[in-house]
Amino acid sequence: MSKVKFQFDKRTLTYRKVEIGTKQVLFRVFGYLAAASVFAVLVVVAFTTFFDSPKEKQLARQSWGEVAACWAGRETARCTPYPMGSH
Repeated sequence: MSKVKFQFDKRTLTYRKVEIGTKQVLFRVFGYLAAASVFAVLVVVAFTTFFDSPKEKQLARQSWGEVAACWAGRETARCTPYPMGSH
């Protein structure tokens, strides 16, 4: 349960209860959701930029295995000047 907040009224020298309206509650909720969404997008972009998925690691290993076979002269039929397709 949230705390009840009071504000001092200098005119009447009494405390009055502070009411939070529906508009302010919705504004806060959407603010938190927007901030969380932006943070989530930044985290996903950072992880996809700096870390490879297991499938990408497997493809890279396979591709470099083919490059090593070409360099060793074991496989000449599939050897191209651009083995990774970066032409």
